[in-house]
Amino acid sequence: MESEEEEDDIGEQKKIPLLITRDYLTSSPSHSAMSTTSPRCPLPCHPQIPRFPHSPATLPHIAIICVFVLLLTKNFIRSCFPKQSSSIRITVFFIKKLLQGLQLMAPCEKCRHNQKRCPADCSYVQYFPAGRRDDFVAVNVVFGSIKFLSVVNEAPEQNLASESLIRHARARIADRVNGFSGTAYQLRNRVNELRAELTERGIPIGGDIIPQIEAEQLEAEQPVVHNGGPCGACRHQRKQCPANCSLRAIFTPQRNADLNNVLALYGVPKFKSNMDRVDAAERRLAAERMIQESRAWNEFPGRGFEVLINTLNQEVQRLTRTLELAKLPFKKRLGG
Repeated sequence: MESEEEEDDIGEQKKIPLLITRDYLTSSPSHSAMSTTSPRCPLPCHPQIPRFPHSPATLPHIAIICVFVLLLTKNFIRSCFPKQSSSIRITVFFIKKLLQGLQLMAPCEKCRHNQKRCPADCSYVQYFPAGRRDDFVAVNVVFGSIKFLSVVNEAPEQNLASESLIRHARARIADRVNGFSGTAYQLRNRVNELRAELTERGIPIGGDIIPQIEAEQLEAEQPVVHNGGPCGACRHQRKQCPANCSLRAIFTPQRNADLNNVLALYGVPKFKSNMDRVDAAERRLAAERMIQESRAWNEFPGRGFEVLINTLNQEVQRLTRTLELAKLPFKKRLGG
């Protein structure tokens, strides 16, 4: 900014044209730190102006400006030529193609996070295109971008799995203790309340349509048993448990299946980092909730807890309709 202001002063006060030679443009950055009387500089009183190439982070802003200008141009053409002759339609067609090309120039949120351009075979552009920064940040914090891509590639339906993982990540960012399982707990409590009220009124509830996953996922914590040696998580990382290992009380030898589920969905580093972001008094509960989510993901690949949540939502709606119908007068209940 200072160099630009000095250039304006020179143009206004001394009226000297700024002739920048090729030798001046290709001078090294270190040349700017030399004395202002350098013979290579065409203006001895003017400091060197280093060139800064556009960083990948500025490319989306340039693309947005170009898109805005092209949109104004397209609207101007349409307003001047409402009938749209063949030449105008061809012009509008090429403008649309140019807009699509500018949108493709913008890097995905993962590459933008790393301050680089998307490669030709970028694997993240279909999941985190420009504009989904919050989704990428949530996934990167909870799962990690590499683990996210690995889990999605192993799922039977990759698009559904990616969106489900994004919802899992956003739920854990919003509720660091319960995560996505917190929604299932709230729905289950609502189901229990509706069933209790219907039972008091003597109304038949109907069959239990909640799947078996609820009994498996929402069970109480198991007692901790140690037999010496490193815990399962530290053994997987081929190291001994530290003196204050927070995973030792969780991954006992009796919970190898839970450890495998956690490794498949989170990995040990992200599992531990998610625990550490919670208060010490609630870390064990947060760990159990993540284990439940991992177990559900293993049971229903690509969906996880969403299967239980959708089922509980349907049960809440069914019980709510039954209760509302029971509160109506008898004639209205019969349609009279």
